[in-house]
Amino acid sequence: MNELRLGSHFAKSIAAKATLLRFLAVGGAATLGYILVCYFLQTLCGWPPFWASAVAYLAMVGFAYLAQRNFTFRSSRHHLISLPLYAALQSGCGLFAAVTVQVLVTTAQISALSASTVAAALSAAASYVISSSWIFSDRPGK
Repeated sequence: MNELRLGSHFAKSIAAKATLLRFLAVGGAATLGYILVCYFLQTLCGWPPFWASAVAYLAMVGFAYLAQRNFTFRSSRHHLISLPLYAALQSGCGLFAAVTVQVLVTTAQISALSASTVAAALSAAASYVISSSWIFSDRPGK
């Protein structure tokens, strides 16, 4: 009996690691897109850091939603439930990222690239925890 429990635990552990790796791959692609767009809007177009970050974040949301729902978490939760939740989460993460970039660039004098990277990493961590435990969870009551 203990062997069954151990095997079940091992399988769940492998599945959780695979989900995390998929999240990192999708998130990495979305984050790279965010960083590049944010950086170029600031440096080539002269946009203020806040607006460059907000537009870059918005540009990546559609791609990230579909990839995270269908590939990363393989959720069967209906779009009518998961999409508004994901939009709310990403709105919060996007606003957080925009404020973070603005503060780091204008008050801490950190480069646009470094500030964009820090904002993306912090937003990604929050997004993973909330997406995996609530937004794309197929467990009843979640």
